[in-house]
Amino acid sequence: MIVLCMACMMIFDYFLMASKGLSYLLVKFINGILGFSTLCIIIDSWSKFSLPSFLQPISLINKNIFLHLGQISMSVYLLHVICGSITRNILAQFGVLDPNIQFTLGLLISAIGPVLFHRTFRKNRLFLYSIGEAK
Repeated sequence: MIVLCMACMMIFDYFLMASKGLSYLLVKFINGILGFSTLCIIIDSWSKFSLPSFLQPISLINKNIFLHLGQISMSVYLLHVICGSITRNILAQFGVLDPNIQFTLGLLISAIGPVLFHRTFRKNRLFLYSIGEAK
């Protein structure tokens, strides 16, 4: 589903960039609207189909993973830039300047770091208050 949406956005982007009369910012704005609309249509139509019985357990696992990521999304949103920047600075301090290594490690750390941080501090009321989850 996500791959289909990404393919649609790439196609939209290719055809919109081919028209020479539009500015880059306008093309990206239109592409964002079209991509979001495509994703909404795909999600709406996807829910009308039932999965085969052998894929039901996989669907339940994926549902639980996405529910968990949705619950911690504010932590990931607020901390992914910090984790990625710290990783890039540490790599630069140790002389690792290869962009491929910096991108790969930065991507991994910025994806995994906030999840681990949230799991570590989820009982701390100050942390929960700072991300809007305190009750």
